[in-house]
Amino acid sequence: MYHLNGCRDNLNTLILLSKPYNNEIFHRNELKLGYHRFLNYLQPKVPRSFSIGLHFEKDPLIIKKLIELFSVDSALNDIECKLLDTMLSNNNREFFERKSDFVFKAYENFIKRYSEIADLFQLVINTVFYSPSKVASGGSTSCAIGTIWADLRETWVDSDCDEFFIHELTHNLLFLDEYCYQHYRDLTATIQKENYCLSAILSKARPVDKVLHSLLVAVEILLFREKHDLNPPHPKAHPPTKVILKKCLATFDSLDRDKNVFNLLTNRALELVNKCRKEVYRLSSEYKYQTISSETFGTFL
Repeated sequence: MYHLNGCRDNLNTLILLSKPYNNEIFHRNELKLGYHRFLNYLQPKVPRSFSIGLHFEKDPLIIKKLIELFSVDSALNDIECKLLDTMLSNNNREFFERKSDFVFKAYENFIKRYSEIADLFQLVINTVFYSPSKVASGGSTSCAIGTIWADLRETWVDSDCDEFFIHELTHNLLFLDEYCYQHYRDLTATIQKENYCLSAILSKARPVDKVLHSLLVAVEILLFREKHDLNPPHPKAHPPTKVILKKCLATFDSLDRDKNVFNLLTNRALELVNKCRKEVYRLSSEYKYQTISSETFGTFL
C-alpha cells in the first residue's frame, strides 16, 4: 500500500477516518490523537496506548488480552495459527525480555534505514508486542487495527526484519483502506469455498479477502526490494523475488479463471488488484518470465 499508492494517498485515508474524532488536524500529533479516538470508537475492547509514538507492550496481562483478540477468526484477519499463550513466569521472563529487545532493536534499525516509511508506520501502528509461536513469526488482525504481534526469528538478518515490518504495515493500511472505502460487495460470499482463489504468499486456496491481502503484501515486498535495490540471496521472511513474481502470476491466473470473484469486489478493490497486476507484469517482463500481451492484461473495473 505504501509503495503501490504512495504516502499521500494513505495519509488521506488516515485523515478521512480520523477527522470526525478531531476536527483540528493541522499537525501530526493532532492526526495521531484523532486516529486514537477513531480506533477506540471502532474497537473499544482493544487494549491500547494513547501515546504519540509507537508503544512496545510488555505487560503480561495486556499481552494476554491481545493474544485473545489475535485468536479470533475474523473474516478480514490474516492469522492462520494460534499464538502460543505462554504466561510470563520467573522461569521465562529472561527469555521474554531478550526476544522483546530483539524485536525493538530490529524496529529501531528499520526506522533509521527507511525514515520516509517510518513516519507513516509510526502514525498507523500504535502497539507492537512479542509472543512466541511455533508456526509463525507474527501477524496482524482486523480485530485490533494498529497492533502488530511480532515473533521475529533470531536467525533473520536485517533485510528479513525490515520486510516483516513492511508486511505488517501493509495489512494495517489495507484494513484502514477497507474501512474507509469498502472492498467487498458481499463479505459473506468472499469466504465461501466456491470463491476461494490461490494466494500469493502461501500459494494455497484461500478466501478472496485473504487473497487480496496476500497479493498486496507480495507486491509491496517486490516494490520495496526494487526501490531500495535489494535482492537478498537467501531471504527467510519471504521467498526470493523470482519466486514471489511466479506466485503472483499464479494468483492472477486463479482470479481470472473465475470471473465471478471480481463481482464480489468493489471498484476500490479492483483498482488495487489492477495496480498490482500492472506492477507484477512490469517486473516479470524485466525478469523475462513471459511476455504479457495487452489483451491478456485487461481491466476489471
